[in-house]
Amino acid sequence: MSKYSEFKNVENKLKKFANEKQKELRKLENELQGLMEEIKIMEGSDEEEKLEKKSFQYAEKLKSFQQKAENAKEEFQNKEVELTEPLVNKIKEAIYKYANDQNYDYILPRFSLTYANELHDITQKIINILNNSALNITN
Repeated sequence: MSKYSEFKNVENKLKKFANEKQKELRKLENELQGLMEEIKIMEGSDEEEKLEKKSFQYAEKLKSFQQKAENAKEEFQNKEVELTEPLVNKIKEAIYKYANDQNYDYILPRFSLTYANELHDITQKIINILNNSALNITN
């Protein structure tokens, strides 16, 4: 798959999306750490009301952080499906076309075989078909 140009594009988009989400979460994490440090400093003082307020703020921010982390995970999974589903469909189409053109009765995924002679491996041919069709679309 890594030789398929569109797969590389999808992979890059997913990395960019994940990095943006991680950046947002790191910012919240830093805010949480700052609040925790403030709470630790205040623990030795006699400002009980302020300490309670900061502890409540911390608890609320922690809930928010956990919710955003869960949302980010879900958003990433949705984005992954959104971007890879069309790719999977194109791969299937290329395999079906190749099978019909070459009069194949079966095309099996490599991982389902205990042994296969490399002469019968059509992976690179399918990748070439996919990459050539991607070039034709962009030109």
